[in-house]
Amino acid sequence: MTNPNAPHIWLPEPKLAFHPDRTSDQDIHPLRGLLRFGPHSSGLVPAPIRVATIAPAGESGRLYSFLKELNSVSLSARIWSSRARGRYWLPCRT
Repeated sequence: MTNPNAPHIWLPEPKLAFHPDRTSDQDIHPLRGLLRFGPHSSGLVPAPIRVATIAPAGESGRLYSFLKELNSVSLSARIWSSRARGRYWLPCRT
């Protein structure tokens, strides 16, 4: 009996680019790269970034609270303090 998966090759994780001009700003981990270098488009998109959302009836308040938390200083502080300990995470709602 032959293995249907053989032969196969292993490919390493690709390096993600985080700056259009600085080719050294690369990382294989997306969140670690964002923390180290910022988003790829940071110099291309004017600040502030404006976001439009659509939510099911009755859920717009919950979505607004979530986006407000993402934009808060305390969340940024938690991400950066986690970076100092070598752990990378984003909070998620259940």
